[in-house]
Amino acid sequence: MWRKRIFSIILCLAILLSLLPNVAFAAGTAVNVSTWDELEAVLRNPGDITINVISDIFVPQTVGEDALVVGGGGGTVTITGRRITLRRSGIVLAGDVTFKDIELYFTSPVRNAIIANGHTLTLENIANTSSSNISLFCGGITDYCGLNGAEIPAPGNMGHIIVKGDNTRGNLGNIYAGSLSDVVDGVLNSPNNYTGAAAVTLAPKASGIGDIYAHGARENRSGGFGNEMLPNADLYKATGGVTVNLSNNSTNVYGATGGSSNAAVVFTDAGNGYQYSPLLKDISSLVLNAGTRANMVLKAGSSFSPGAAVSVPENTILDFRNV
Repeated sequence: MWRKRIFSIILCLAILLSLLPNVAFAAGTAVNVSTWDELEAVLRNPGDITINVISDIFVPQTVGEDALVVGGGGGTVTITGRRITLRRSGIVLAGDVTFKDIELYFTSPVRNAIIANGHTLTLENIANTSSSNISLFCGGITDYCGLNGAEIPAPGNMGHIIVKGDNTRGNLGNIYAGSLSDVVDGVLNSPNNYTGAAAVTLAPKASGIGDIYAHGARENRSGGFGNEMLPNADLYKATGGVTVNLSNNSTNVYGATGGSSNAAVVFTDAGNGYQYSPLLKDISSLVLNAGTRANMVLKAGSSFSPGAAVSVPENTILDFRNV
């Protein structure tokens, strides 16, 4: 009899432990997940939470769902671990989210993007095994063509994309300060304007990034396929102020916002004094951070807006020979 009772107790404990990822967690909690059901249960958990993906997870596209909405519980969500395969078309943030030391695989060529939606998106050491690069947007998404439009939250007031570490395994894509226009090809281009502030910050030695655009883009789906973003400062504006923070990298910046002021660029040397050579086009200001040994030679094609301000403090170098 006592053996049966012990077995029953052990069985109940095992069932309870298997259900833990589906309950509400206190702020600051770290939780392990190994299935989509477990991951879905904590994606919008209130308070700060770290989600450790301990087994490869497949995110299905069920009836009535398209883009995957992450965050929005009032805290910061950090997702780390193994591989997440998404049958969904894109990721839209509802709060501040960090993806770190994880592999992302978008199986759909449509809306292959992570949209910060006016929140802070941090990416660090991301492996991208999708068929194309993952585009990143500070702003929101307009003219949404997905099935779950009612679930897409309104954008926040400050879209900030922070990139750290080595992201060269598959590479991330271009970064856009504005919004993604999701209008279907064949329909007249519908303009949009992200009015919140936008910032892009590349940490020292951050790698695997494309170009930075201080405005938005539309996805080209000619023939039913996506993967190609078409930036346009006249149609997809970012008028809330755009700041680009570069550190020890030569990323190209296309600074036109479509508004009255173009992007402000700040370059910081992390201490090595090497020479960096970015293309900085149509920017409103350039600051080489004081107290560093910033050394920059601008690529041919670089340009400044009328009345642009340039700050070159002592011990920094700015070379215009190619401009």
